Amino acid sequence: MDVNEYIDWDERDFPETESAAVLECANCRRVVDELHHVPEFDYMGCDDCLAEAMAVIERERQEALAGHRRCAGCEKPARWNSIYCSERCKHQFLAFDEEVA
Repeated sequence: MDVNEYIDWDERDFPETESAAVLECANCRRVVDELHHVPEFDYMGCDDCLAEAMAVIERERQEALAGHRRCAGCEKPARWNSIYCSERCKHQFLAFDEEVA
């Protein structure tokens, strides 16, 4: 091989190929064009899952700021000093617990 025939590595003609990388959402497992990192949940997600994650984060933030707790019996807002919304709900919940046991 003559020195004039030598081709540098970066001057070679390689066939154009598409990237084999597949972007898959870690949450819903769909193949997408673009992924977004969600640091609160530590995963890479698609646009739909990102919106869902942001909604969950916002709801949790609002609940933490407001100090809302849900009643153990009926999911209504609980009283500030209890896990129940009313005495009636507390008795119903405890009576159901005894029936199951």
